[in-house]
Amino acid sequence: MTSIFSNDLVIEGDVHTKGDLQLDGTVVGDLSGERIIVGQDGRVQGGIKARSVRVLGSVSGNINAENVYIAETARIDGDIVHEVLSIESGAHVHGRMIRAQDADAKEGQTPLQIAAAQAEKELEDDSAVVHSAGWTGENKEAS
Repeated sequence: MTSIFSNDLVIEGDVHTKGDLQLDGTVVGDLSGERIIVGQDGRVQGGIKARSVRVLGSVSGNINAENVYIAETARIDGDIVHEVLSIESGAHVHGRMIRAQDADAKEGQTPLQIAAAQAEKELEDDSAVVHSAGWTGENKEAS
């Protein structure tokens, strides 16, 4: 069942649901739920955390979801941590898109912490490749 917040509704405070939420009004606070839809007239001044997020309106805050869909009418100012991301041409996004693996997307981590952990892992992986290759700086093909 989907809860619908109409376009004349303004909520100041966090909103949490175990189900789906369609927001056509304004929320000044964080949203969390199974599936969050920010309608074309919807406005969020806070973060969104859900399994699935669909944005047609505006979000000023970070989004953390497995699946994120951003419509051409969307305006987002914040980072997006995702597994699957779709962005329509014309959408405005000011922030980073961070692909989070299940192991890295631990509860309570900020997008910056997730990105730092991913960068550290990539550096470790790169070091392992260089060391295992045994490169000495000589071109063996030229000999």
